[in-house]
Amino acid sequence: MIYIDENGNPIQETDELQEAIDNITDKLAQMTKEERLAWFEQSIYPEPLKFTNEIDGTVYIVRAFFDETASESFEEKLRRIMIKR
Repeated sequence: MIYIDENGNPIQETDELQEAIDNITDKLAQMTKEERLAWFEQSIYPEPLKFTNEIDGTVYIVRAFFDETASESFEEKLRRIMIKR
């Protein structure tokens, strides 16, 4: 798997990946909610997400929900997930 930064450049080393995540989260922390939403709309994925996928004749549908009353921020959740791996 190859990770890319917000400019589409490949990141292959763990330290580089962590630094890129830190830079992005610092940048996002300084934005208003509206600015963050606009940033995500512009930079979320280089390719469109595929929300349906057929595997062996079964169609899977992926849905995403965000809990506005969640106890952790996006950054906290991302860090928690990264630490587990």
